[in-house]
Amino acid sequence: MRLVFPSAEHSLTFMKHIRSRGIVAVDVTFSGSGDEGQIETMELFDSAGKVSDREVWDKLMDETIDWVEQRSILDKGTGQWVSRGESRTKSLWDILEQVTCDTLEANEIYWTNGAGGYGLLCIRFEEDPPSITIDFTEEPEDEEDEENEGDEEDEHDEGEE
Repeated sequence: MRLVFPSAEHSLTFMKHIRSRGIVAVDVTFSGSGDEGQIETMELFDSAGKVSDREVWDKLMDETIDWVEQRSILDKGTGQWVSRGESRTKSLWDILEQVTCDTLEANEIYWTNGAGGYGLLCIRFEEDPPSITIDFTEEPEDEEDEENEGDEEDEHDEGEE
């Protein structure tokens, strides 16, 4: 498994900033309940253990760096969706959330399904490249939900006629 960054340069910059704060690891819990899914919690760790110092958290929320965010854009000429990078200034916290979501997707962890898959992503920054582990539980879809989805499509089709 691997972490996903826009480029090697972005990876180095991000790691430099995270490590300068004394962060050696982060544990991210995520849940796919609902349509989009969400990051539930992020726990930071330094060499002494779990970080509870509000100043460290505030710096992650406030400190920004230049970043590239991938966007899917419809190419009107070809009719194909293409991925394009857009430069943005983002907080380290927002980048950590983006890297988490991109990493889960790149490792084919489909946690944003409506069935509510959930799990834990652990990133260890002491190593280069950082190591990651993912513990994921995929909730099975209810048969009732699948039946209702078909009903909704039928209703939608009828309304278009």
